[in-house]
Amino acid sequence: MNIAEMRTLVRRDLRDDDPAAQRWTDDELDRHVQHAVHDLARPPPTSPSPPSPPSPAAVRWR
Repeated sequence: MNIAEMRTLVRRDLRDDDPAAQRWTDDELDRHVQHAVHDLARPPPTSPSPPSPPSPAAVRWR
């Protein structure tokens, strides 16, 4: 799918597909689509490693 096809789908979702009354320019939509593609292409954040279990000396018995 290319940027023009994505833009068409976004316009349809935004109900902005009447050429005579478009609220957003192609450049505006292209910029936002490109930002979204960039954000989705980034790898997910890594999970922090689980904490180490406490040492036996640090464990308090009740």
